[in-house]
Amino acid sequence: MTLADENIQAVPTWRSVTALHQLGGGLNQRGLDVVEETPVAIHYNGIAHAVMMATPLDLDDFAVGFSIAEGVVRNLADIKQIKATPRDHGIALEIVLASAALHGFLQFHRRRSL
Repeated sequence: MTLADENIQAVPTWRSVTALHQLGGGLNQRGLDVVEETPVAIHYNGIAHAVMMATPLDLDDFAVGFSIAEGVVRNLADIKQIKATPRDHGIALEIVLASAALHGFLQFHRRRSL
């Protein structure tokens, strides 16, 4: 299972910043590399579920782990496809569920919407 959109590679995953470091009572500046996160909107079969901040690396692993942790799927076989698409302010992560998993998700989604 691979992400269908290669444009995700263009989303930055880290950046360099200047930080103040306190050492022995004095302050000095030094450069640091920090992780860059972006909003990731998670949809199951076109239905919006959540927006998470994430590093745009290994989004297929993120999608599977998030889906299992949320109880949407039991295992990898419950996911038919994962597609990531860059958006103006983040990434849309479309996860297509197998029919049994979709049925369970829709029941959960209806209860949560009440």
